Amino acid sequence: MNCEKYLTQLPPSYLREIQTQSAYENLIKHGYELKDCLTSPQLLEKCYEKLNYIERHTLSWLIKNVGYEPFEWKHIISLMEDQLSKAELKVGLTLLRQKGIVFTFRKTWGEQIYVIPKDAFHSWVNVLLPQIKKVNCFSDEEVESQDRIGRGLIFDLFHLIIYIGKNEVLLTQNRMIKKRQLQKMCNLIDINEEDLQYIDLKYIGQDVYPKTFVLVYDLLLRLQLVEQKSKHVELNRDKVHGWLLQNSQQMNKTLYEVWHQICMPDQVWLQLIWAKMETIPYDVWYPIQELVNWVEHSELMLCYDLENKNCFNQLLNWMKVFVGFGWIQLGKTDNNEMVFRWKINLNSTDESLNLDEIEFYIQADFEIIVPPNVPFHILWELESMSEMVYSDTIMRYALTKKTIKNAVQNGRSTADIFQFLNKHSKYGLPDNVKKSVEDWSEHVGKIVFQEVLLLRCADESTVKQLSANPLFQPYIMTKIGDRNFIIQKSKLKELMKKLEDNGYSPLFSAQQGIEKEKVQFPYFNKTSNDSYILEDSKGTNGLVNSNKTMIYYEMEQNFPNVKDIYPSLDEIPAIWLKQYRAYHPSTEKEIIQKAIESHVYLKIRKNKVERIVLPQKLEEKEGKLFIHAFEKNIKITLFSHDWEEMRLIFPGINDK
Repeated sequence: MNCEKYLTQLPPSYLREIQTQSAYENLIKHGYELKDCLTSPQLLEKCYEKLNYIERHTLSWLIKNVGYEPFEWKHIISLMEDQLSKAELKVGLTLLRQKGIVFTFRKTWGEQIYVIPKDAFHSWVNVLLPQIKKVNCFSDEEVESQDRIGRGLIFDLFHLIIYIGKNEVLLTQNRMIKKRQLQKMCNLIDINEEDLQYIDLKYIGQDVYPKTFVLVYDLLLRLQLVEQKSKHVELNRDKVHGWLLQNSQQMNKTLYEVWHQICMPDQVWLQLIWAKMETIPYDVWYPIQELVNWVEHSELMLCYDLENKNCFNQLLNWMKVFVGFGWIQLGKTDNNEMVFRWKINLNSTDESLNLDEIEFYIQADFEIIVPPNVPFHILWELESMSEMVYSDTIMRYALTKKTIKNAVQNGRSTADIFQFLNKHSKYGLPDNVKKSVEDWSEHVGKIVFQEVLLLRCADESTVKQLSANPLFQPYIMTKIGDRNFIIQKSKLKELMKKLEDNGYSPLFSAQQGIEKEKVQFPYFNKTSNDSYILEDSKGTNGLVNSNKTMIYYEMEQNFPNVKDIYPSLDEIPAIWLKQYRAYHPSTEKEIIQKAIESHVYLKIRKNKVERIVLPQKLEEKEGKLFIHAFEKNIKITLFSHDWEEMRLIFPGINDK
């Protein structure tokens, strides 16, 4: 989730506390919104200047060592390696929480889990780490494409939506799609196992579903385009309509956001480099080696014990995953240098579609040729009245007697079919095609099998009561014989309620039963909700196990307080914190032990020379104290003669 969605989960009092933080107060007075203060690289630079040392140090450490993956306290403590005191890290974390830079959630058993929103993380990467090198990028003439040209992930989603719309997809008792239908759905997917060989997906149904299928199907579930019922899978029609009205760039940006929640790389250095990659302009060839050079220049290779070649190969492998999705293209220059370019525009809010892109070509042999980038809501309607015979960058459909019948069956009239084909065909309908469509549709629907329900009365008295009561007349289609009525099946629930409200207790015949209506390929209605909104809901479960989404946890509602970090602070004599003093050895021992216990600093002074250390262990030998500690991340040992005075330093309390 992005920062704005996290902010919506906070109570107004918490939001007010964030807005009054000195880092944002002046910006908000000048008309900037809080979400912009938290995500805009330009505004974050101004905010960073107002952070104190602990906040800067903690933030930089989290960005470089943890990334945007949710983390727990025990995890970051294991990574820390004494770069900060535990108390200092906890104070820094608390202060960042106060500023909305880090958000906090609670697990079911009360343990806290923290996260930096992805959009904020990417902006902080641009603020805290060097910019990538600007180079003279290559032209298309200088680059030979190195990857297959596939349809892209959005088409795989579309084809599964079409299949589910046209078929009743049944589930087994274990809520798995039945094997025969699963195979048909797998055949519709263009992504192959080779595209996904570098990612490790853990998911429900791992022994049943191929990795390629589960990736696409999981996205459909998370996007709420389809829903798994108890016995079958069906479309969420309103969501599908809103989704199809988007252009391909909008779809890809949404998928890109959801993908980050599922299985972006766990390696933090790859998350960092990906944040930098997103700043590279759309459709521009860029050298991959320059990204590797940035990793080295940012001292991340040393931090993560990487070698140049290993870094290059891992980055290239992850790019190949995105090649399969249609998001990235790889190439090689005349000088044998590997380059890549974005095929989705992550920095644009819209993609214009010109007239040529929304028209297809109807041939005299009933074949329809569909160029790339025809909007999906047009493809949807085309699917309702024709059959796909070839799918690649260019797609081919065929009009047949059967497909026209199916279109009418799914609510399209002959006029609807002609209007659609004429409107979106570059040169209209050939005469022979028009005549055949007219002939095929002429006799469709003249005979209709309609599924209805029989209402049977036990006696003549009940028949008279139902016939005479105007409440029940709208539900009765006709009377059959002396005691039977045909009623409208679609209004069964309404009729049952009215019968029960009027003292009747209707039953169902054990032999008859009531079958659920079959899933239909719905008519695309532009009067429905014309926008798609990605909602985060606890009821929206995908199949892939992911620890990058926070929708399953409750957000912490109480504003954090630094004093809560030190529950025993009130028990410590104030003089130990306020000033330097010489103490009796027994008191010195107490002070040092308190520093170790609270994971805080000890400030010592001798001959007016100050030193600040982080005590780790206290020992006593022959009445003399000596301390094992860290000083500027270096292990040292201090003896009693190394200090004359001391004081405790509690980060966030008396460290200014």
